[in-house]
Amino acid sequence: MYEILNHTADLAIKVQSNTVKGLFYKCAIALTDLLFGSQYLFRHTPYALRIMPLFSIQQKAGKITLQITANNKEDLLVEFLGELLFHSICKYRYFFDFKWKKFTEQEIIVDCLFHNLKAIDLKMDIKAVTYHNIKIKKDNNNFSVIITFDL
Repeated sequence: MYEILNHTADLAIKVQSNTVKGLFYKCAIALTDLLFGSQYLFRHTPYALRIMPLFSIQQKAGKITLQITANNKEDLLVEFLGELLFHSICKYRYFFDFKWKKFTEQEIIVDCLFHNLKAIDLKMDIKAVTYHNIKIKKDNNNFSVIITFDL
């Protein structure tokens, strides 16, 4: 679903999808996986494999709606992931699904489904999502992006 790339002081991942919306989805799931580890079940979604927490069948999911605007899709992606990072680290929310209400190159409105965890469940300390060399590229019918996280 994503590939971890060698990077000197930070962590970089490469994500690919056949749509920009799918790219956002996979980046969000990759961030959640990096933060909380991969001790989760997998199941299929329209965007290939997605992680599903083992405890989800016992716990009612919470939901927050994010509305984010930016000048372009790269800035929009960084802002979106930054919001998810804030909620994950400060409020210990494990995000596992996203329902897009609006998706354009300059604005998204999305319902983000989550489960509440504990501080001890965090497996990695990511400080920020960076703008370093971010560019959503289209190659044939595939979109890709390299995201760099500040550790």
